[in-house]
Amino acid sequence: MIGFIIIGKNEGPKLVRCINSIIKTIDENNIGDYEIIYVDSKSTDNSIELVNEIEGNIKIYEITGKASPAIGRNVGAAESQADHYCFMDGDMELVQDFLPNVIDDSGNLKYTFVSGQFENVYYDLNNQRIGSELYMKNVLTKDRYQPTTGGLFILEKGLWDKVGGMDTRFKTGEDLDLGLRLAKKGHLLLRKKELFAIHHTQHY
Repeated sequence: MIGFIIIGKNEGPKLVRCINSIIKTIDENNIGDYEIIYVDSKSTDNSIELVNEIEGNIKIYEITGKASPAIGRNVGAAESQADHYCFMDGDMELVQDFLPNVIDDSGNLKYTFVSGQFENVYYDLNNQRIGSELYMKNVLTKDRYQPTTGGLFILEKGLWDKVGGMDTRFKTGEDLDLGLRLAKKGHLLLRKKELFAIHHTQHY
């Protein structure tokens, strides 16, 4: 089983787009064994209400204490029944034809720790698109292994458990830390050349 674990705060329509892209990916690739988990970090908008309006079995968890991306992902993994986790941020849009590159016909993960290329699409404060760039600045012409990851990746539950998930002492960079700790244990991230997702965000 693959578990799609989404974290977010005040993503609103972006979150709806994220979950709908997952549902479309599931349908188009005939994925029968899956779960969708959304972990909300104290949203003050209508994100949770919007998720509740989406048809499908989506599990929602609300963080009431200290919140951070690391805590959100740890909560999602702890509540998941999946064999491997696909971590996404709520402002990401999954590309439907990526999963066949990393999951076989039986729904099993081909690689223990894998991601792909993704495109950052930037918006101004009025939600107007102002530009875009690839996460990996140069177009990837071949797959490659690397010791770090971003906030978009898939890994086996066993590897997640092996390093105890994410270090909640980090407010940012928790994903890079996870990749480095896995690398120290001999597990590098495989960065596939194909586009994995579109990241709808602001330019920080």
